Amino acid sequence: MTNLRALSFLILAFLPFPAGAQDAASVSDVPVVEVTGVAPNDLLNLRATASAGGLIIARFENGAMLNNLGCADVNGINWCKVQYVDDPKLQGWAPARYLLDPATAGIQDAPMEDIPEEPAQ
Repeated sequence: MTNLRALSFLILAFLPFPAGAQDAASVSDVPVVEVTGVAPNDLLNLRATASAGGLIIARFENGAMLNNLGCADVNGINWCKVQYVDDPKLQGWAPARYLLDPATAGIQDAPMEDIPEEPAQ
């Protein structure tokens, strides 16, 4: 009987988390992006599909924060599936060119000639 309990424990240990628990645990791993580059007095359309003709389900102004769930090239345009930080049920697609990762904003790779060499020892 002890072997049966041990086997049951091992089987349960390798089963995936329930959907809600897994989603809650992975939310902190999702990068947050900021809506940027939208023309003054305009809003970024959040669409139901990754298409300029997709149904508009929400609109965001510059500065809105979204969770980036992943990006893909669709017909030559990079689209990202995003989720509104303040309402995780609100999800859709937005063009990546309007999304900025605030953690890396303003950081650029230095040209190779600007990187000092280590002094010889």
